[in-house]
This record gives sequence, C-alpha cells and structure tokens, in this order.
Amino acid sequence: MVPDYWTSKPLRELVSISKGKKVLSSDTWEQDSIPYIGANAFKGNFTVFTSSKNAVIGEQDDILILWDGERSGLVATGLHGAVSSTVARLRSKSEVNPCFLYYFIDSKFRWIQERRTGLAVPHVPKDLKDLLIIDFPPLPEQKKIAAILSSVDDAIQATQAVIDQTHRVKQGLLQQLLTRGIGHTQFKQTVIGEIPEGWEVRKLRTVAHIQTGIAKGKKCLEDPIELPYLRVANVQDGYIDITEIKTITVSKREVERYSLQEGDVLLTEGGDFDKLGRGDVWHGQIEHCLHQNHVFAVRTDRSAILPEFYSAQVSSVYGKKVFFKLRKTNHKFS
Repeated sequence: MVPDYWTSKPLRELVSISKGKKVLSSDTWEQDSIPYIGANAFKGNFTVFTSSKNAVIGEQDDILILWDGERSGLVATGLHGAVSSTVARLRSKSEVNPCFLYYFIDSKFRWIQERRTGLAVPHVPKDLKDLLIIDFPPLPEQKKIAAILSSVDDAIQATQAVIDQTHRVKQGLLQQLLTRGIGHTQFKQTVIGEIPEGWEVRKLRTVAHIQTGIAKGKKCLEDPIELPYLRVANVQDGYIDITEIKTITVSKREVERYSLQEGDVLLTEGGDFDKLGRGDVWHGQIEHCLHQNHVFAVRTDRSAILPEFYSAQVSSVYGKKVFFKLRKTNHKFS
C-alpha cells in the first residue's frame, strides 16, 4: 500500500536493460584497464581486464543485477566496469532517481528469487521488466528516501569495519592462545607445530564422536514423525542462525540417531570454500532438533577436550588451513 499520489509503472518503462557480455580472447582490446564485473563483484572481489571495445560498461549510477546463478537477483550500484554475461545493466530514465530505484529493487530480492527459472543454473525471469511493478513518489521525495537509506548503509559499513577489525584481533589472539597457551615457558615440536610441553596432539576420532546427519527425500518411512532440523544455511561461521528453521520427516526409530545434544560442535561440509568447516557450539536452542547430512555434529569427550575449545580451534587460522587441505585432498575430517 503506497500513498495515492505515488505512481506505479512496470520496470520496462523506467529503465533500459542491457545484458553483459563474456570477455573473449578474440576481442579488440583498448589500452586502459577497468574492472570486470562478474558474480564475484557482488562480494566485493573484482578481476581487472583490459576493456573490449564491444563491452557493456556499467557506470556509477547504473544498477547491476546478477542475472544467473544461485545468488541471482542480487543488485549493486556505484560500480564502474565491463559487465559480464551473468550480469545485466539497468540504466534509469529521468523519471526515477537511480539510488531510489536501486533500493526498491533490492527490497524485492526474495520476490525475484521466488520467480527464477532454470534448474541447474537459476536465472532471473526474462520477463522481469514486465513482472516487476515499481511504486515511486515525485523526484524530490525519491531523493530524500534514497538519502536516508544511503546514510543507514554508511552506518552499517562503518559498523562492519569495526566488526572486521575486531575479528582480525580475535584471530590473532586465538592463534596465540591455541598454540602458546597461557604462561607456558617450555615448548616442544609436534606434527602441528610448536606447542606447550604439557600439551598433547591426538586425532579427533580419539576424543570425539562424529555424527553424520539425515538425508532428505527418504520414502516409505516407518512410523514417521516431523521434527525441526538444521541445514547448512543455519550453521554459520561462529554462530547458529535459527531465524528460519525447516522441518523434516523421519522414522521414530531414527530420531535418537540424528538428534543434536547440547554441546555438539556443528560443522558444515562441501560446497563453496566458505561453507567448509564453518560452525559453532549447539546450546540446545530448539528441542528435539535434528541435522541434515551436510552438517556434522562433533560430540567431544569433555574429560579430554571441551566443545568450546574445539570450536575455537576449528575457527582459528590453523583450523581453516586444515579444512582447506581436506577440501583439496577430498578427505573426511577425523
């Protein structure tokens, strides 16, 4: 519901849309190098190429929408560079403020994702320009709304910078505490490097039970029951996100097998590198909760290692290196 004096028009009437182009070795190159805006640019990671004369160039006021891939529907603005074939450039006409339009489309991310097409590779619907109706006030009000939202974004970025710096300090402290301990003066060399004399190195399987999770899609279940379960999306790096919990149907006799216990260290496997080995300690936030097969529950022997200590090890620089090595060699962690 918007005020009566606002206008509503389909996206096609407010922007020109140009799909980006793939960089080809046969392109004619210009002398100056500019960023190449592909999917990674939406994470802030740019590849620099020498621009082609035939490239679709995104300017600072253009809105860029990720057209293909799992995160299709994401938008960005304020970027300058050659737009890749997985990205589309939306260039606003004079009727709508570009910054206002960016925030409006950004607010429709979930709406766009629900209408994507394609199975192996999801795509923004081709008729998005007809499906998406833009509601907008007169230009002066658009600019005021955009300015307020921009100031909020600035505050978020400043807060994120503090969080990032705190994270770097924490990583340094973790490395110090997990390899040098507190107050130790005698050290010894081990397969994982130098550690305090009184410490020992043991394989995870000797101090913990590793519980695999339940796979989706099982049929002909005996005495079925529906229970909440954790997916990879719920297990983040350093916290468990329970804002959206889904349920799964399982046989009653398998409930205990896949149930989480307070103190389990949850770790994700497979997929992208940032999804490998991320996790945190489960504190029993939800009763009778299960976990899917891409989430491992590491149940430590507390007489040997505390779950909080193991979780800290996993999230440390050393832990990240171990999981990166496992990813490259395709080994199970144990």
